Amino acid sequence: MLGTTQAVANLAYQYVVWQLPGLLMHGYADSISLMLAAMGFPYIIVILQVIVIPIHVVTCYIFVHKFGFGLVGTAYASNISGLITFLLQFGLGWALKEIQDAWYFPTSETFCKLKEFCSVAIPGCVMLFLEYANWELMMLMAVMMGNQDILAAQIIISNVGSLVLSVPYGLSVSAVAVIGQALGANNA
Repeated sequence: MLGTTQAVANLAYQYVVWQLPGLLMHGYADSISLMLAAMGFPYIIVILQVIVIPIHVVTCYIFVHKFGFGLVGTAYASNISGLITFLLQFGLGWALKEIQDAWYFPTSETFCKLKEFCSVAIPGCVMLFLEYANWELMMLMAVMMGNQDILAAQIIISNVGSLVLSVPYGLSVSAVAVIGQALGANNA
């Protein structure tokens, strides 16, 4: 597969399969993070990350080195981190009186304007997919070159790019939160 050995392809497959539950939890947690930021509680997200990241480091060490699961152990650790983050955010959502009106289980009324929501959400999803696909295509091109040095450089470039892009992403989340709050308060 793309110039890799069957062993590498199998390892990648195992990692992806075991990573899926964590991705689902991280997806839910990211949605809650955006909601908390939009409602004026971005500090809660930071505090939770300060709590969860050390737990993630410890669970990675335990699964990778103590239990000897290797790369798949990082997927197990990510699942645990995602679950802890989601549960803490979910619990805070129920506990914070300021947001309890916005925190409810879906009813039939929730889906009344689903078409309007999807008209904004689907293009946003496609946009993000295409942005990530660009980075992944560059990674695949590096793999197909068959040179380990080029692949290592591309991995570094990809990580640095993700780090650099996190700044404007954070600013855009802040802008959306401030604008949303102003619109909600009729101050726009």
